[in-house]
Amino acid sequence: MTTITIVRAGGLDADGDPVDASVEFEESSWFFAPASRAVAGEDNDRAQRVIAGLTGYGPYGSQLRASDRVRVKGALWDVDGEVGVWESPFPGAPEGVEAAFKRVTG
Repeated sequence: MTTITIVRAGGLDADGDPVDASVEFEESSWFFAPASRAVAGEDNDRAQRVIAGLTGYGPYGSQLRASDRVRVKGALWDVDGEVGVWESPFPGAPEGVEAAFKRVTG
């Protein structure tokens, strides 16, 4: 199991004004698998660009949002799409969330 740091960008304050500061907090009990969609290529500047993917499986009730970023073992990842929540119809069976992450380098 891995503990992640969720990095949430500032939103709006009580008056509806933008808040620049981000908030960071930790969540434990995450598992990860490499995503099979990692690709490498060149952009218009002929610079090598690598897009890596990761699939995370977290605890039911996770506070992760599609607009967040996460720090996993020192690397910062973008959440790639909506966070999926799954519930089991069987008593005592595992429940949790699934999220895709991506990181672009180069």
